[in-house]
Amino acid sequence: MLRIHIGNLSDDAKETVLHDLFSQYGQVDAVTIIRDAATGQSRGFGFVEMSHNEEAQQAIVDLNGHMVDGQPLEIAETRPRAPRGSAAASFGDPVDADPNADADAGAGAGD
Repeated sequence: MLRIHIGNLSDDAKETVLHDLFSQYGQVDAVTIIRDAATGQSRGFGFVEMSHNEEAQQAIVDLNGHMVDGQPLEIAETRPRAPRGSAAASFGDPVDADPNADADAGAGAGD
């Protein structure tokens, strides 16, 4: 199964429109549009889940830039989330930072 990120959705975006659009390429398992809790309007992005990777890849290629509600969709395969509590989730810390870098900086310089 492949999860696809859909960006640049209009405020009035509808799940049924995305479902119909992507189902032209294969089985659509789920469509979710992220909405503002107070207004119910789209926050401009959502996700489509498709069963077959080949069909999903073709949909990504064909539908990226496709106009819906007067706006070009921005479509890409989602990246896996970093596990919660990992270094990637820390603010301001590079993922590959070495906590001992300062202590090792002079090692071997005059040896």
